[in-house]
Amino acid sequence: MSKIKYKGRKSGDFRSAKERPMSTDLVKLMAEDAGKGVSQAFEDSAWWLPEDLWTRAWIGAMASLDRSKGKNKQPLIELLRSESRITRIERDYLIDLLDRYEFNVQANDLCTSALALLRADSELTAAQRAQLADLIQIRDLKRPAHRPPTPAYDRTDVDAHLEWDETQVRQLQKNGGRVGGARMALESAINKVAPDPRDASILRDYIAGKRGSTRRMKKRRPKS
Repeated sequence: MSKIKYKGRKSGDFRSAKERPMSTDLVKLMAEDAGKGVSQAFEDSAWWLPEDLWTRAWIGAMASLDRSKGKNKQPLIELLRSESRITRIERDYLIDLLDRYEFNVQANDLCTSALALLRADSELTAAQRAQLADLIQIRDLKRPAHRPPTPAYDRTDVDAHLEWDETQVRQLQKNGGRVGGARMALESAINKVAPDPRDASILRDYIAGKRGSTRRMKKRRPKS
């Protein structure tokens, strides 16, 4: 098996407390939850997600549905029927989810219309959200026969690793990795983060936007 770290490492390998940047709010929450165990929820371990509580509620519901292969729809249905705010980024993730499950394929016009409403600029009314919840509830969400694409809110193990390493490269470029440190040239920073020449080549292409699978994945993600 290849020893290149981008092909052999899992995304969870670099999520230690020492590596992950912590905001003031996160430090406060950690203090409040001390001794209560560590959450295994996807939305609590996906460090690339925006630190937005509204988004995290919706992401958790979508992750539950994905992990159950379309069976556990209830958390998402309850959110749609609630008064919980649904922002543009959440709607984009929801569109991606329903597209991945081919929600409007071989379905009636109501499903197609629901997706059209999600893609529109205007927010959904309470009645429209309730109708969408009803449609999701009564319709089986089956994944297509081919290998399903990675959810827009998620990362493949390789992309998660590359994205994290890019943040380390940018930090080295900014201050050498230490507050007040000397800036480091891009090539030097890449070689420091990825000492193996093969890893360095992959990371270099990723940072330059030359990795095809990454470019395709980014097109499906909400605009930041």
